[in-house]
Amino acid sequence: MKPKYPKMLPQKTEEERLRYRILELKTKCYFTERFETFEQLEQTILDDIHYYNHKRIQVKLKGLSPVEYRTQSLN
Repeated sequence: MKPKYPKMLPQKTEEERLRYRILELKTKCYFTERFETFEQLEQTILDDIHYYNHKRIQVKLKGLSPVEYRTQSLN
């Protein structure tokens, strides 16, 4: 008998999304580069957070970045 799967997967919790984002950040920034100072690491993380919130385009947000989408929603 073939197992039945739900048509939609359950939504990820905020904690799961945060864990994935931290892992993604570690992989992208921490594991691939060597930093001479803590400040270099900190600046790389801040740059990545800025990109993630202000420049990353999301199809599900109608082609807008998260900040643009929120701004549009508030107006």
